[in-house]
Amino acid sequence: MKIHEYQAKELYRKYGVPAPEGSVAFTPDEARAVAEKLGGYPVVVKAQIHAGGRGKGGGVKLAKSLEEVGTLAGEIIGMNLVTHQTGPQGQTVRKVLVEQGLNIAKELYLSILPDRATATNVIMASEAGGMDIEAVAADTPEKIIKVHVDPLLGIQGYHCRQVAFGLNIPVAAMKEFTKLLANLYKLFVQTDCSLVEINPLVLTADDRVIALDAKVDIDSNALYRHKEILEYRDTDEEDPLEVEASEYNLNYINLGGGGKCRRRDGGERVPHHPQRPQRQRHPDQHFRRHPALRRAGPGRGGSGQESGSESTRGGAHGRHQRGSGPAHPGRIGPEPDHRQEPEGRGPENSGDRRIVSPFCFLALMGEREQKYN
Repeated sequence: MKIHEYQAKELYRKYGVPAPEGSVAFTPDEARAVAEKLGGYPVVVKAQIHAGGRGKGGGVKLAKSLEEVGTLAGEIIGMNLVTHQTGPQGQTVRKVLVEQGLNIAKELYLSILPDRATATNVIMASEAGGMDIEAVAADTPEKIIKVHVDPLLGIQGYHCRQVAFGLNIPVAAMKEFTKLLANLYKLFVQTDCSLVEINPLVLTADDRVIALDAKVDIDSNALYRHKEILEYRDTDEEDPLEVEASEYNLNYINLGGGGKCRRRDGGERVPHHPQRPQRQRHPDQHFRRHPALRRAGPGRGGSGQESGSESTRGGAHGRHQRGSGPAHPGRIGPEPDHRQEPEGRGPENSGDRRIVSPFCFLALMGEREQKYN
């Protein structure tokens, strides 16, 4: 579950991660009231949506006066903000965060997320803060620092120092950064996060370390343990189909596009690759795996066709080898079934005359076992 930046900063302050002072506003008048409480300028007016790249899309503005705060808030609230994460349709802005401006000396990147490949929690950091970390990873991967933390042991002092040295943190800010990182890891673990991210994490001119931005994703499977965090959910920012599915405790992800699923039981099928020859399948292929399925298959009263599994093997009851010609030359239609079923157990007597899908195999065999035993 994603939450807004102002909600994430509330969690940051609760766990001792420094963040700028500020509050959320739903109207321009509320934005001016928040700016008056902050008591100093400049202040930053930031659109609150569940997407990154807001600054590039025009959703983050710097105001140098009270009148400008109201004007910028009026422009941002209600706008359709388009970023690289919202897609071309954009996202409607319904609220803004008004917070104090800072004297920034350096911008950094810091995040914690689980690494399933190594079964550890990985701390990712970079001196290229304030940028898209995906672009940094693609163009200059050497600028990204990764420190793996064993979840059973937890974060240790040497983990924090390794990250701090990699980011070239000044000696005067080393202690504050170490405390911030330890508290951020504590937040990550205790609230069952799938991601915590600060981009940018700023060093101020007076050697303070502050989370200028905040992103927190909570594992939805653990929300039953965090009722207070569940109240942060904003369904206006979610896909309506996902919201509806969640009402029925269903997991739904709208992938978009024109993707299709290959199915065995009908529906629109994905065409085979043009360069790959299709394997010819027998129409009764699913009924050739088990004698019980062959007895209830199409050739035994289902679809009116002979099951190919019996015609391919020699044996009693008039079965013949493939290629030896029909058992009854001149006969039109499917071969009759000459096998004799014990009295009272045949499909004609039991009413078990049906087409059986492979997905019903276990249920069918359970019914037959109870019936015949």
